[in-house]
Amino acid sequence: MICSISCIKNNFIKKTFYSSGELESIRYSHGNRDSVPYKIINYYKSGEVKDSLRFNSEGRLHGTCYNYIRKEQYQKWTNYSHGLLNGLLRVEYDDGRRLSQYFNNDKSNSIQANYDKMGKLYSEYLWLEDTVVARKLYREYKPGDTITTIRKDNGLKDTTIYIADNTFTTIEYAIAKSKFYFETIGSLDFRNRNVDVHSLFNSYTYVTLEDTIYKGSSLNVNLKSYMPFSEKEKEEIHLVVKLGEMYPNFTFKDTIREIRTEKGVVDFNFQIDKYRKGYNLITGDIHYMLDSIKLGTVLLFEDFVVVD
Repeated sequence: MICSISCIKNNFIKKTFYSSGELESIRYSHGNRDSVPYKIINYYKSGEVKDSLRFNSEGRLHGTCYNYIRKEQYQKWTNYSHGLLNGLLRVEYDDGRRLSQYFNNDKSNSIQANYDKMGKLYSEYLWLEDTVVARKLYREYKPGDTITTIRKDNGLKDTTIYIADNTFTTIEYAIAKSKFYFETIGSLDFRNRNVDVHSLFNSYTYVTLEDTIYKGSSLNVNLKSYMPFSEKEKEEIHLVVKLGEMYPNFTFKDTIREIRTEKGVVDFNFQIDKYRKGYNLITGDIHYMLDSIKLGTVLLFEDFVVVD
């Protein structure tokens, strides 16, 4: 390894080279040559940046850092605050796939969004306290494709296989039973980006909201349920929506906001006015009630970002 040191306007720059002569790293420091570097850039022999790391005066990662993992062929951007992951983590694969996830003080209570090579969202994973607990799978079908739909009705699962006669998409909702196994708890069918009201297999609540709002605005949330209840039940049931921070076992931590609808109301709007700047996660559950009898429950998890 070969080393060279230079000083530019009180900033010390130390370069190291591979024995074959290629640049290996550049270390930027304040004050004197022995001070903690505030930035280090490491290179592959080919000249590609391997990583770019920023530090605070204590030598802890601080600021936006970059890594290129050549073996798995992906780039990663992370944000640190005094050694802890804070903010958005973004990964981009060389083949076009990408994912994003938010962290707060080294922990993730967020939704990890995954996109395919064409930039389409194909899955979302709910992380609570660094644990994956649920997911949504987005699937697109074409005429002739075989579709397996699982509907959950009063605790019983009904699996149906049929052939698509038109192009449409589905969302499959599932909860994690182990690290590698998810149990489907419901699904929704879509045609032309709208829920197919004629589908026999819809069994969940569809939530729509804005991805980004400005600070000071209200977030408008719409819930519309598509459950396999009889027409008589639909006229009599009401919803109880509970919102709040959750543990990985889906129990609530502290404060719970509860919203109740009138009988027969399964499509309604509500607003969220309490949030933090930046990333916000919404978690909760929706109960379908016939008087005091619980007919079913679905999990609610969405996110949004607040900007100035």
